[in-house]
Amino acid sequence: MAVTGLIMKPGVRQGSGRGPEAGQVTRGQLLAMIQAGTRADCADNNQPWRFAIVRNGALLEQVLGKIEPTAATRRREALIVVLIDQGAVRDYTRDYQTIGACLQKMLLAAQTAALDARWLGVGLKEGAALRSLLRIPEMLEPLAVVAVGRFLKRRAAPRRKGLEAVLLEER
Repeated sequence: MAVTGLIMKPGVRQGSGRGPEAGQVTRGQLLAMIQAGTRADCADNNQPWRFAIVRNGALLEQVLGKIEPTAATRRREALIVVLIDQGAVRDYTRDYQTIGACLQKMLLAAQTAALDARWLGVGLKEGAALRSLLRIPEMLEPLAVVAVGRFLKRRAAPRRKGLEAVLLEER
């Protein structure tokens, strides 16, 4: 299935949040985010990522409650559970790094569509809970959840450390 309409174009915001879908994150937008993620660099081109979309309100709240209880109070319309297929893993380090690149591409696609998306990490304990709750096969390991909604109001940018605090040395 080809998904079009939200391929990233620098500096262009697509999706105004107005019209018949105002205030709702559409399935098409979620699929476009996933498609953007699948375009991430992958060293061996084994593409170990798999995805699950959660839109059911009660289930969405249960998932958020398992991984980040404070996120359950925020307005989120959908979750994309990002999984790694252990059967596709060829190199542990590279394949887990490629999932990070996939997630970053998904977040950039969300930003381009004027969506508010948050990358929520999933630890081993939370992964086991998600696997049970969503009936995920053992071969798939939940690594992250992307919580997606519309901006209610823009937040101030978080404070970041300056280069002098993070740069070890330059030769």
